[in-house]
Amino acid sequence: MSVTNTLSNGDRPGLGGFVLLAAQLGLLLLIADNFLIEQTYGFGKLIPIIFAGFIIHAWLPKQWRAPFFLLLFPVSAFSLLGTISGAALIGLGGILFLLCHLPVSIMARAVILIAVTGILAAIRAGAVEVPVPQDYWAFARILPTQTLPILSAMFMFRAIVYLYDLRHEKVPATFWQRLNYFFMFPNVCFPLFPVIDYQTYKRTYFDRDSFEIYQKGIDWILRGITHLLLYRIVYHYFVPDPQTVDSFAEVGQYALSSFLLYLRVSGLFHLIIGVLCLFGYNLPETHHRYYLSESFTDFWRRINIYWKDFMMKLFYYPIFMRLRGWGMTRAMIAATLITFVITWALHSYQWFWLRGTFPLHPQDMMFWGLLAVLVTLNSLYEEKYGRKRRGLGKKSAMSLGEALERSVKVTTVFIVICLLWSFWTSSSIEEWLAVMSVAASASVLEWLAFVGLWMLAIGIGVAIQLFNDRRSHTTPDQTSTIPYRVAWVGSVSIFLLAIAHPQVSDRLDSRASDLVATITGDQLNTRDQQQLVKGYYEQMLGAETSGAMAWSVIPDKPDDWHWDGNPEADFIVETGDIRSTAFRPGVVATHKGRDFSTNQWGLRGPEIEKVKPHGTRRIAMLGSSYTVGAGVEAELTFPFLLQDYLNERYSGAGADRFEVLNLAYPGESILRGSSRLENQALDFEVDIAIYMSVTEETQFVVRNLRDVVKKETTNVDPFLLSIIEQAEVTSDMSADEIQRRLRPYDNQLLEWGYSEFARFAEKHGIVPIVFVLPRTGDTVSQYNNEWEYLSGIAREAGLTVVDLKGVYGPPQERNNLKLAPWDWHPNAKGHELLARRIFEDLTELDIVRIAEAGDGTEISRANNETQTDRNNQ
Repeated sequence: MSVTNTLSNGDRPGLGGFVLLAAQLGLLLLIADNFLIEQTYGFGKLIPIIFAGFIIHAWLPKQWRAPFFLLLFPVSAFSLLGTISGAALIGLGGILFLLCHLPVSIMARAVILIAVTGILAAIRAGAVEVPVPQDYWAFARILPTQTLPILSAMFMFRAIVYLYDLRHEKVPATFWQRLNYFFMFPNVCFPLFPVIDYQTYKRTYFDRDSFEIYQKGIDWILRGITHLLLYRIVYHYFVPDPQTVDSFAEVGQYALSSFLLYLRVSGLFHLIIGVLCLFGYNLPETHHRYYLSESFTDFWRRINIYWKDFMMKLFYYPIFMRLRGWGMTRAMIAATLITFVITWALHSYQWFWLRGTFPLHPQDMMFWGLLAVLVTLNSLYEEKYGRKRRGLGKKSAMSLGEALERSVKVTTVFIVICLLWSFWTSSSIEEWLAVMSVAASASVLEWLAFVGLWMLAIGIGVAIQLFNDRRSHTTPDQTSTIPYRVAWVGSVSIFLLAIAHPQVSDRLDSRASDLVATITGDQLNTRDQQQLVKGYYEQMLGAETSGAMAWSVIPDKPDDWHWDGNPEADFIVETGDIRSTAFRPGVVATHKGRDFSTNQWGLRGPEIEKVKPHGTRRIAMLGSSYTVGAGVEAELTFPFLLQDYLNERYSGAGADRFEVLNLAYPGESILRGSSRLENQALDFEVDIAIYMSVTEETQFVVRNLRDVVKKETTNVDPFLLSIIEQAEVTSDMSADEIQRRLRPYDNQLLEWGYSEFARFAEKHGIVPIVFVLPRTGDTVSQYNNEWEYLSGIAREAGLTVVDLKGVYGPPQERNNLKLAPWDWHPNAKGHELLARRIFEDLTELDIVRIAEAGDGTEISRANNETQTDRNNQ
């Protein structure tokens, strides 16, 4: 008797088997919660629904299971989306479902659905406003951004499959089967959803022993979580900034990491299908070892299998059958090429519903075109010479030649796909060509090293194949047995939970601790955090993120997240110098969901007089969008709170009154900060100048000088003009190319910027201080490296530098300090932590006495003593 049967009782698992299943599922969902798996999309709220739903569903009578599964959809919709958006999703979904069953022909239903889809698409694109009464304004606001992306994931492809299969349906489905096909509750959390085939969905419902189906679901949930954690490691540690790629090895890293990022999609799909298996849907796998494809047709068969099946069923086979009169070979070529064109169009269509824009990027079209040609050529080769298959039950041992041939094929296809994938996910063709140009200029030694690595990979592949083949003929495979699978899930789960526990992670060395902090958080990598705090124009106009986030469906920003007007005309003024732009005085706007205004001088804060009141000490706060307080009310930003803390601390003690002026500006580097100090702060008779140097200062100085080049600004220091001349950059070059050429000079730019800041402060009797401000997503090692680098340069310039390490608390808590799932600027709580820490640091430095003396020497001495004490601690 098998283990499965001893644990199963008819169509329900036995009590012992059920306890094993529930324990495994509980551990996996605990991992998902502790590691913040897909928290951006609300998976944390879905966790208790999955667990409780599985327990109830597994013990319900057969006839009640389908209605109960449907009930989980409104529960999930209201839990994750709220009352209004959840009701809108259910209502619109119900309407579309009814349209699929109108008492007219299938073709007529399709035409009606297309017409309705056109209206919804216009709403999604913002071309039409929702015609609802004023009382229901909230519904009109959330429909395009929250409801339609999920609704599209439910119907945009499934409705096509459903109508197609209705025409060929021999055994009518039940009412519950039809509803459940569209209203699968995980869809509420996952807008990027696999295209599940209708016939497969019906056929596989409890088609095997329930314990086997449930265990497969648990196995796949673990596989999905593993892929998502591996994705985080790749995303944070292996994705290079394209503008910093300057060696042949980094070109390889750029291409390799771009393809490895697809782990996010395979992880999500395994997680989704695993959850559906828990409710009896014994669906097939969505991906099958796609990194080990032996040919391009094999790659097409292995990656996103559901999509391949969808395209073959609805497009390739019908087209091929219609064109058979051309001859089999010609029909195959034409059908393949047309199918890939449709694939490109449908991917863009999907992207529109998920992101709100229809991508017409040339690299998209070229990628699908090149892949179509490769698959077609590979298909012709297989048609002529046949496709070699090694049967699973082959008795003879694999020969060295067979292993070598397969290993060469796999490594070659992998390299080509990596190059294609990097091209597809690049921000632009120019960026990709710039990176590849580095490889073109590689030395013979570097190319020999590449060939050597390729041969090493082939050798490892041969060894693994021969070892597995020999073992398969001598040792029975235990990996598919129930005890092995349960033990594997349990051991991996306990290991992951253990390393995530503070008592364990705190005992690890710094590198291991950082790795744990990275995979237990849901933060952006350095490259994409930079994208959130871009140059002013890029930030205002809402440019897309880079290719590193190509497989992240970022939740839609509400309409009031962007500036409610024309940024260039309404909110900024040109300065004609290194600052480039400044806030227009008297701005009243909405940005990032909060009121944003400037005073009569273009500063964020209350109205003030330029002449400093008697008995007042003024502090100028300079920096980037972190200091501006993007998305936080002015009175809750750390400069404003700092002013309150200082006045509360020193009031009644005979000390001066403090005023903290927020002179910060988005995308500001020390180059612009020193200029703003010289051209703006001096008018307000400031006593202390604090520059908040964000840990991406290096990128900011390059971007600021890039803007000088693009705008052809001449009113800048001769030193900066000399750097521009040395880099041989001109305004007609692309922004990426300019940044690439300026990158080697970033250290010189930082040294010059800090020196100018110190020189101007000393000249006018201003006390200069630099704080190194961490981003909310920085790991300990990231911040430590930036602190060591920036503080060293600033100290060389004679500046006092203060360390803000640890200001946001434990890494696991930082997810609660960001503005929104798509924006890692600190929220009000983050600003409060910053204000309190900066206040404590200034108090330790005895800022009142030093401000009275107007001498930075004493503050440097006091700061050195404070930093020594902290390091000793």
